[in-house]
Amino acid sequence: MVSRGKLTVDADSGRGSRGQVHTIEGFTAGFIILVAALYGVQAVAITPTSSSTASQEVELNQYKLADDVISTSNSNGELKEALLNWSASDNHTVEDGEFRGSLAETNYYGGTAEGPFMFGAPIPGDFGETLNQTFTQRGLVYNVEIECARDSGGSQTYIDNGDPSLHSVTASTRVALHEHDTVYDNESDNVTLAEVETADDTEMEFYCDRMGSNGDDTSLYNVVEVRLTIWRM
Repeated sequence: MVSRGKLTVDADSGRGSRGQVHTIEGFTAGFIILVAALYGVQAVAITPTSSSTASQEVELNQYKLADDVISTSNSNGELKEALLNWSASDNHTVEDGEFRGSLAETNYYGGTAEGPFMFGAPIPGDFGETLNQTFTQRGLVYNVEIECARDSGGSQTYIDNGDPSLHSVTASTRVALHEHDTVYDNESDNVTLAEVETADDTEMEFYCDRMGSNGDDTSLYNVVEVRLTIWRM
């Protein structure tokens, strides 16, 4: 005679096992979500120096303003007039010429050194008036730098109002200077760039030398790049 035993299953034990499985699954899912979140933060880091959409739009508008000013001033002759507002003769404070009415002991205008021109004061001529009306009255600061053609004099500061901020913008244009263009001389009032070039170095100076090769235009003296940098105080 063979006796058969009964197989019994504890219901509570089964429910406990399923609960443990759900707990492990929940913990695993939460861990995966946490790892994904940390990875996303590292992939798209936001730092204090990151440009927001609003600040990028402001910088773009400022660039358009600077580009419009420098381009228009070049087209109407204001810029070239400013570039030629140069005293080629030696004087008591500067040995190699200067922009007329510039800061004492320098040959440019600016707001960082002691002198008659501080930030907000007008730069001489129509170009200076344009800069004042367009930027100064809006609370914008500006520097202007002149770059001579390669191997013909290097660079010359026109306006220096200090170090630009991280969010400054720069627009540039090119201006052709010719041998018959005139600058100023203490003795004769007006003197051409050609005359400055042939004069004794101790008598007269211009910030750019004559270019070595002028192509078909034999009267061309130099082609300078003018860079206008603006930023908000």
